Amino acid sequence: MPHEDGPVYHPTVTTISLGSHTLLDFYKPVSCREGETPQTEDNRYLLSLLVMPRSLLILQDEMYQHLLHGIHGRTQDLLTEQVVNLSSTGVLLGETLTRSTRVSLTIRHVPKVMKMKLMLGRK
Repeated sequence: MPHEDGPVYHPTVTTISLGSHTLLDFYKPVSCREGETPQTEDNRYLLSLLVMPRSLLILQDEMYQHLLHGIHGRTQDLLTEQVVNLSSTGVLLGETLTRSTRVSLTIRHVPKVMKMKLMLGRK
């Protein structure tokens, strides 16, 4: 499901991807203008990035602040012209890649936002 990670992680999020490839899809945010055609995931879709095994993805600026992102749960990916980074991956347009297990390590800077004392096990 397309989502945003929120401003607390701004300005940069990095992800190390291990195991299988995946497609990271990007979407325009939902707009609620009166009289506008109802928006679906399909008509808000913009592009996809092919995230290869053993890769580092860095999201910031426009891609992070103003777009939603998500990964569809599927077992295969057909690579179309909407996958904008194919030329840098060594994979060809029209190929179908089969997904397997993927592990991602996401690194974010989270500023200290609250101090709280926890009273565990005390009465």
